[in-house]
Amino acid sequence: MNLHLIPNEKFSEKFIQLIEYDYPSDTNLVYMYPKGKFDIGNYNCCKKIKSFREIDFKKLDKGDKLYVHGFYDYGLIRFLCLHYREFKNNEFVMVIWGADIYNAILLNKGEFHPVLFINELFKKYLLGKCHIFMTFACTDYDIAKKWYKVNGKQFDCLYPPNVDIAQLDDLKLKKRPHDKCRILIGNSAAKTNNHIDAMRYLEHFKDENIEIVCILSYGGQEEYIKQVINYGREKFGDKFVPILNYLPPSEYSRLLSEIDIAVFNHNRQQATANIEILSYLGKKLFIRSDTTTWDHYVIRDKCSFYDTKSIQNMKYDDFVAFSEESIQNNVAYFRKIWDLNYVKSLWDDVMGFEYKDEKN
Repeated sequence: MNLHLIPNEKFSEKFIQLIEYDYPSDTNLVYMYPKGKFDIGNYNCCKKIKSFREIDFKKLDKGDKLYVHGFYDYGLIRFLCLHYREFKNNEFVMVIWGADIYNAILLNKGEFHPVLFINELFKKYLLGKCHIFMTFACTDYDIAKKWYKVNGKQFDCLYPPNVDIAQLDDLKLKKRPHDKCRILIGNSAAKTNNHIDAMRYLEHFKDENIEIVCILSYGGQEEYIKQVINYGREKFGDKFVPILNYLPPSEYSRLLSEIDIAVFNHNRQQATANIEILSYLGKKLFIRSDTTTWDHYVIRDKCSFYDTKSIQNMKYDDFVAFSEESIQNNVAYFRKIWDLNYVKSLWDDVMGFEYKDEKN
């Protein structure tokens, strides 16, 4: 039986449902550990655990795989290092989420933290044992190779969309006109959104009829949130609208439907769910061209996105312009990758893949 280790996150339930409904009941067991506070239902294929000691590696038979979804919980990493002998004869699959492969970059930039350094040694050891890497952005694997010296095989990865596609279609049909350009900055309060730099890029549009919407309801520290709000209000006045309360998926989708342009200034792969929803709704997106997100969506898959860093040199008319051809290109792409059969095909590729060491 394959084992999956996944935290309680907002998109975890959709993956659990995929395993529950689309694979035989005796082929996969999901251990979900309580990192988040999302209300996830009970499923036969899923066991909710409070301690990593509840993981039973004896359930792994010959040819089975151990999947780790997201690799940034150092408690889990240390636990897996201590118990490596129990699954060393099975295929080890790492599902890269993005944040889990960037701490090594901090260390190599001279930002030395003793505890982080030790934790990263454990992580590097385990990543070196991985046979397969599944990535949401294809070039995240190149980041892992560069900083962790990994040597496995890369596969594309998707989870079923955590959105109600019928609701999105309905929102598109019932689009409400508004007289201002609503600009979304970032997807969370995490510093990796680089909100203030994004607002600096937009500052020369402050006299235009715009509204800056900033999601600050989760993922950040209170002091940073205050800095972002203070800067936004100083530069844009009442045109700056912070969102401080967590919105359930239906309300969040409704908010995104009322956005015209999204400016994502993340310095790494992040906000993919937001990128998907906004693109499907026909919104214009700016993301940074120096990220793996750009490499995946724009360079490889030809999505019609724009470089965030180009905003500071753009005229307002160019900033807001977005052709119908570009809209339909993005909509068609995300309609394809949201199809459950397509998502399942990516997992089938790995479920049925047998790793062979090239040295043998």
